[in-house]
Amino acid sequence: MDQATDEKKPVRAGRPVDEAKTERIKDEAKKLFFTHGVDGVSIEQIAAAAKVAKTTVYAKFGNKEAVFQAVVDDIAENVGAGMKTSIAEGADPQDALCAFGSALMTGIAERRLLTAEPVIAIEALKNPELGEKFFAAGPGRAKAMLAKALTDWQQEGTIGSSDPAEMAEDLLGLWLGTLVYEMRLKPHLKISPAEIKARVTRGVGKFLRIHGSGA
Repeated sequence: MDQATDEKKPVRAGRPVDEAKTERIKDEAKKLFFTHGVDGVSIEQIAAAAKVAKTTVYAKFGNKEAVFQAVVDDIAENVGAGMKTSIAEGADPQDALCAFGSALMTGIAERRLLTAEPVIAIEALKNPELGEKFFAAGPGRAKAMLAKALTDWQQEGTIGSSDPAEMAEDLLGLWLGTLVYEMRLKPHLKISPAEIKARVTRGVGKFLRIHGSGA
């Protein structure tokens, strides 16, 4: 069905929108938003890119801001899903932290968050909830998972008695260093699996020397 035909069809209240079409709208909107910014994109452009009538976009989302909200929701869900593998309970801290750190840093190296971050930061000035959701899905979730594991290890006597949230932040800092800033300013920078492993192993080693039970 071409766009002209789609445009002529009346939009009835409560009319279900084809799921594949909905996903296409969000996918094309995401590309446009992260290339031109939300203010630089119109509903008409989104509709044209998704090959649907603009009335279809309005019927599903209501307005451009709702389209962007849906895009952010999807990103948050996908990032969260990538961290669903919890830090193994009862596992050796060094092995468990290296495994978790490697998964986290691989995601960062693949730029799952960095592409969206600048646009979401601008929009968060108008809608703080977007920024909070984005943070909670990525850095906030990682910090919370680390703090939970560190609390468990404290109870087992394998980690020192410092504040778990502060320790989690320390470890994230050891893993990340200046990498995020480098990746923002060097968009073609590639991080190899060997570099990730070395960075994570080095960070965990330093962390355990400071916060391990024998420190």
